[in-house]
Amino acid sequence: GFFNQMYPDQGFRVMTDVDILILENDLDRTLEILYTMGYQHDREDFEVYGKFANLFVPGKFSNSLELHVDLNKINCPGFIPVKEFWEQATPVQSGGIQFHLLSADHQILYHVIHSEIQHDIYDFGMIDLRQLVDFSLKVGFLGPKIDWNLVNERMLKFGYSKVYRNYLFLANRLLGTRFDRIPATGLSSWLRYSKLMAYIAWPKA
Repeated sequence: GFFNQMYPDQGFRVMTDVDILILENDLDRTLEILYTMGYQHDREDFEVYGKFANLFVPGKFSNSLELHVDLNKINCPGFIPVKEFWEQATPVQSGGIQFHLLSADHQILYHVIHSEIQHDIYDFGMIDLRQLVDFSLKVGFLGPKIDWNLVNERMLKFGYSKVYRNYLFLANRLLGTRFDRIPATGLSSWLRYSKLMAYIAWPKA
């Protein structure tokens, strides 16, 4: 299916939960369906800043589900308006299930924000290698569908250009990810790279 097209092996995609974007009007119906399938939630304050608490099946070792009506409400209000997500998403059918995939541009934009900003990874000067590997595979799979000029402009508009340049630089240096054009990097990119190399003792070629 679609999963196997992007990832050469299931081991490349480690997940702790599954984020699902739904229309706000479909929330009650979605919850009703999930409850009938045995899913439960684990806290009373079910809605937290527009992100809905984990749903899980008790007694089963499986990924929990997180329902969202807005993927960037907490960290970056307005970064990608939810209406824009839906307007540019592509309907897909796989394994008898019909769903929508975010556009290539939105996948790249959201990935960088989610992996670098959401848990303050960039501010701490660290890197989530699992997310970086996923990003590299995503770039290779989406290829020419990505409008890098659009991505760059959106990052610049919201003040994340430095974060974005750092991320592409690390993907290229650590994983050999190829880009048509990597935005100019500054001293901060090299300092972060040097710090990470010291932490993980990456083998030199």
